[in-house]
Parts: sequence; structure tokens; C-alpha cells
Amino acid sequence: MHIALRKLGNACFRRICNRSKVTSVTVEVGGKPLSFTVNKLARIADGAVDIQMGDTSVLVTAVSSPIASESLFLPLRASHIRTQRLLSSDATLQQVDYREKAAAAGRIPPNYFRRELRATDREIITSRSIDRVVRAFFPRGFTNETQIVGSLLSADGVHDPDVLSINGASAALTVSGIPWNGPIGAVRVGLIDGEYVLNPTKKELLTSDLNLVVASTDKKIVMVEAASSELPEDVYFRAVELGFEECKKIVRLLLDLQRKAGKVKRNYDLLLPTAEICTAARESHQSELMEILTEFHSNKVERGRAAAAAKERAVRELKERYPAVSPATLEAAYNRLGIHCLNDIVLERGTRFDGRSFTDLRPMECEVGLKKPLHGSALFQRGQTQVFTTLTFDSQQSAKKTDLISAIIGGSQDKEFMVHYEFPPFCNNEIGFILQHNRREIGHGALTENALRPVVPEEFPFTIRLTSQVLESNGSSSMASICAGSLALMDAAVPISSSVAGVACGLVAKENDESGDFENYRILTDISGLEDALGGMDFKVAGTRDGITACQLDVKSVRGLPLHVFKETLEVATKGRHKVLDVMDETMSEARTEPNSNRPVYETITVPAVKRYKFLGPGGYRIRKLTEETGVGIEPVGEEEFSVYAPTPSMMQDAKQRIETLLSEAEDPEMEFGAVYTGTIVDIRDFGVMIELFKGVSPALVHNSQLDHRKVYHPSVLNLKLGQEMTVKYLGRDPSSGRIRLSRKALLPPPADRDDQTSAHHRRNGGKTKRTRPSDWIYTVR
Repeated sequence: MHIALRKLGNACFRRICNRSKVTSVTVEVGGKPLSFTVNKLARIADGAVDIQMGDTSVLVTAVSSPIASESLFLPLRASHIRTQRLLSSDATLQQVDYREKAAAAGRIPPNYFRRELRATDREIITSRSIDRVVRAFFPRGFTNETQIVGSLLSADGVHDPDVLSINGASAALTVSGIPWNGPIGAVRVGLIDGEYVLNPTKKELLTSDLNLVVASTDKKIVMVEAASSELPEDVYFRAVELGFEECKKIVRLLLDLQRKAGKVKRNYDLLLPTAEICTAARESHQSELMEILTEFHSNKVERGRAAAAAKERAVRELKERYPAVSPATLEAAYNRLGIHCLNDIVLERGTRFDGRSFTDLRPMECEVGLKKPLHGSALFQRGQTQVFTTLTFDSQQSAKKTDLISAIIGGSQDKEFMVHYEFPPFCNNEIGFILQHNRREIGHGALTENALRPVVPEEFPFTIRLTSQVLESNGSSSMASICAGSLALMDAAVPISSSVAGVACGLVAKENDESGDFENYRILTDISGLEDALGGMDFKVAGTRDGITACQLDVKSVRGLPLHVFKETLEVATKGRHKVLDVMDETMSEARTEPNSNRPVYETITVPAVKRYKFLGPGGYRIRKLTEETGVGIEPVGEEEFSVYAPTPSMMQDAKQRIETLLSEAEDPEMEFGAVYTGTIVDIRDFGVMIELFKGVSPALVHNSQLDHRKVYHPSVLNLKLGQEMTVKYLGRDPSSGRIRLSRKALLPPPADRDDQTSAHHRRNGGKTKRTRPSDWIYTVR
């Protein structure tokens, strides 16, 4: 009996071990091996994958709670729960965190604490990219809290870990027991010398005209994130098409990995209303909601309040009819009604919530030069979306440093052009905390920066910061920030190559649940807030008249775009972008030739080496005093050149006058090398004495080391006094600082007792010579 049980236990143990044995698969992407390893690291997690390309490795884990949440909509981070959004679609409580450790590059963080602190912008943007890829593929009604964590294990400085992290998240969810309708693959596509390059290295990206990340299933495009020089639409589409084909390889590999090492998908409770409840909600409340949504003349706040009140009444009435059903499920039924209304208005009636046609843009207004003290400013209004953008110039020393990993493994570059996007709560008529910028703000700022960077001149004497503050929001605020940023650059007389505009396109489609094909669809130009929340995608495209500079695709209620729909959207967005540029050109079509009178100025001054010490002063005293009193910044740029930065022309004029006065003071008389001079002691310091050799000339230092042959800790041990004359020998000027070098020691004979001490040591050591220690002949203060 015991032997039989033992054999049965051993068999079960072997079966468990075989199921969790280390499994590794590899695929070539762009001629480079990409490997996935499971059941080796973090085996307790629901899903864990170590993904590697070259010597760059990322561990991505996925864990899901077995208990469903009662809330329908929860934000990206659990620590910042917001209120229920109006008519929001079902979503999961997801936390996506990607972190980079300095240890991955073999270094210790250089900050005071010697450990990683808050998440960097790069980490946040990578976290957002992962979330945008995986979120739409959770089952509808799945509300279990889920967390995806990406950890950079090693970095070789060649392969970027962001695309690896997206593939790792897809693999972790695929092999886990978490319900997810993947897998998804992701690749980066570059364009170098007219040739497409798959998964280019960091060095290759520096010379690439395109930096495009595409993620897809084996049938549809899921996510696109791109920044480029001004490239035509057909070049973009070809890059996406090429990336799509490579993504299919990764998808096929992950399906094979799932068969080899995947866990059985667990059964989860889905927060789904029954067909009966959805039909009851449609029959009782659709007409009221349709009337609210199609009230063309009502603004966002009025429509929102009316819809919220209607939703509250509808849920209360449905609760009376179905008392056993949870309020969250009834809310889900009403939210489905909002999507049904959008489909009915667009696909059946051929119009939109605000009465526009599919290609119409909302009314636009532009204004520049709003506030005189600002270096540049612009206000852009499109419908009920309003953005106020300010431009600030500063010195090149104000450039933003790159991320930690790039900085510690070399190749880091300072960012001399940056965009900061702000989304305060009042722009939505809400009350909220204004603390540090959230992930959405950082992501939208990065998109705006990518769109505008190609037209900003590479050689520019100032660091440029654009601050885009959203004052009103009803959809496409990031695209409005691009338009306002372009106008602000021209208002500040930055010689940009051309104007840049952005437009967001949406999608309303009936998708076949089994095949995933679109039975009917419409592409909407310049989507509003409701069309964004209830629609199938948010496709942002920005660029000039000559081509695209940035684009971003997120899918929502649909699970990806077929290639032909992606191409059609690019064409629609191009026409919309040109219409926006027409309106912007009426306000300002090119940069000002004359800058603002308050614009900062840069000048380079030359200071001869013989005057360098006079210019800097002892320990840099004079230069510090000059910058504190005038507010300018002075930095050395060569052996005899200094760059002077002043916030205003008047401050520059004041600083130049002071510098000219300082340098035109009485010239130091010519001194002969090795000659002997007599001066007067005018100051006694811890490290030496200051003597005046000539009247009207700045005193010169005689350091303690040059006062006597024996070591001197303080000049007082030599009984030196103020007003006393001292004879010194001139030893030329220091080649780096230009200061005079004087020596009293060179004129003194060696100490007479030194030979006696040497003889005494010689006798005591049995005739052996021992070098005299400096401490044997040090002057000390008693």
C-alpha cells in the first residue's frame, strides 16, 4: 500500500516538474535572434518570461487577482482611482510598471541615495506602450485586478529594451492562466539611407529618418508609435506593412510556446449583462439617451450632466426590475447602450453627435503673442478644446539630461528641445489634485515633442521649452498642443522649416465576434471626447504639408485594424491635417524675423590668458559676483573664450560693461622671468600671503609652499605681518589660470640644521643613510 502511494506521488511530482520545466524558443527578427524563456525565473507568478536580444534582457511578469472588482472603469494605476467616467466602456484594473535598474548596465545610481528613485519619463512611456498593446485584448467584462511588471535585467547599450518589454508582456499573458485574447508581436522599423531596417540598434537610430514601433496580431494592426522626419504617407504605410509581416513571426512563435509551456486558462467571472437586460435598457432608455447625445447646440458640460442624470435614473429603474443583479452589471448594460447609440448615429444615420459629416473639422481659431513678457505664446481653439502654449528660451546648460541607462552606458545626449504637457482638472470642469504629472501627461508631451522636433533647427543657441496647458478639453488635446506649439515657435522667431499640425481620427465599426472582420465601418476625422470614449480607435497623425512627423494608434472597442483600414485612415488624416494648416497659415505661416524684445541673448567674449586670473578672481570670486549681480550666465568654451548668456538684452549690456571695466583696469606691468621683486604684504590668509608688487595692480598670492623650504601650515609661524615688505622671485604664470607665480623660498638658502639632522640620523642608523622625514623639520604653531 505504501509502495503504491509512493509510486503515485512520484508520478504526480514528475508530471508537475515536466509541466514546469524550462522552455526556450527563438525566432529571427530582422536577422537578429529573439529568444523567450519560461519556467526559469519568477515561477510563482501567473506568467513570467525572460526575453532577450543580444545581451539585453527583460523579465516580464503577469499576475491577476482571482476576485473580480465591482467597478466598471478603473485607471491605469490603482493608487490614483478616478471617478466613473460617463458612458465609459468596460475596462480592467491594470497596473503596468516597467523599471530600469542601473545594475543592468553594471553601475550604481549616481544620486545621493545610490538607488533608483521615481520612475523616469522613459520608463513611464514604455509602461504606457505595454498597456496600450494588451488592454483591448482582455475579455469584455473581465474586471479582475491585473498587474504587469517589466524589469530590465541586463543592458548591452545596443538593443533597446522597450520593444522587448512589449513582446515579453504578450508572452507572459499568453503562457499564463489569465484570460487574454492574444498573442501580439512588436517590432521596431527604421529608415536609414532609404532602406528599411528591422529592430535597428541605438547607434543606427541616430541616423534613421524613422523610428516606428508596430504591434499586431497575425491579422490586424494593434498599436503604432512613430516619430520621423517629414516622410510621405506611402513610406509610412510600407514601414508598417513590413513590421506587420515580422510581427506575424513572433505571434506564431508565441502560439508554439503556449502549446509547449502554457498554463490552462482559468475560469473567471465576467461582469456581463444578459441579452435580456441589454434589450430592456435599449427599449426603455435609448430614445432619451439619443436625444441627449444628438443635441448639437449643447456643450460638453451640459450634455455630460444630462447623460449622468439619465444614467442614474436608468440604473435605478433597471434595479427595480432586476433586484438580484448587481448595480455594476446594470451600469455595464447602460454603457453598452451608449456604444449602440454611436453605431446607430454614425452607421445608420450617416452623421455624428454634433451634426458634422465624417470628414468635417470643428471650428478653429488661432492667436499668437498673447502675453508681452513671454518669449513666445499661442492659443489654439478647436471646438471645445483649447490649449495655451508658452515658449521659454534658456541657456544651453538648462538642457535636459537623458535617461539613467543611456547616461551610464555612454552615448547620452542632452535634450535642448523639450515639450511639457499639462492637463489640469478644471479643463474638464472637475475638481482634483494638482500634484506631479501623471502618465497621460508625460505620454502626450512626448508625442507633441516628437511631432515638432523635426522642424526645429539643430543648431540653435538656446534650450527651448514648450509648455502646453490644456484649458478646455473635449477630445484631441494633444493634437491641439502640436498646433499651438508650432505657432508659439514661429511667434518666438525660431526659424522652423514649416508649420506642423495634428488631427485625430476615430472609427465606428461593427465587428464580427467570430472572425473579427469589419461588417461595416466609418472613419471619423477630428474626433470629440464622446467619439474617443465610445469609438473603436484613436489614431493621431501629425506633420507638415510635405509629410508625417509623428503618429500614434490605439485600438479600443475593436481588436485591431486591417491593413487597408490603416492605409485609408492615413489618407483621411492627411486631408484633415492640410485643412488645419490652412487655418493656421491665416494667423501665421512663417516665423517672425524680429524676435521679442525680451528674448535672451548669447555672446562670446575673449579673455587673454594673462587676464584670465583677473577675470575669474581668487577661487572664481569675481565671476560669481558678476553673475549674482547681473543675472547672466558665464561658461568657458575654450582656453580664452567664454559664452555669456543673458535673459534680456539690457542685462547683457550691463554685464558687458562690467566685464569691459574689469578687463580695462591697469594692465599688469611686464615682468621678467627669474627676476626678483619686492612687495608689501596686504593680506594674510590660511593658505598664504597676498603681496602688492605694483601700485594699482591686484595683489598676488605667495602660497604657503613657496614661503619657506620647510613645510608651513600658516604664514603666522614666520612672523609675517601686514605692511611688511617681502622679496620674491617671479616664476612666470600658471598656464591654466594665468595667475602670477611667486616664490620666497627660491631666494632662501636651505635650512642649516638639515645637514646636521641628516648626520645624526646617519650615526644612529649604524652608518646607514635614512631620508629625513618632513615632520622632522616642520614649523608648528605653539
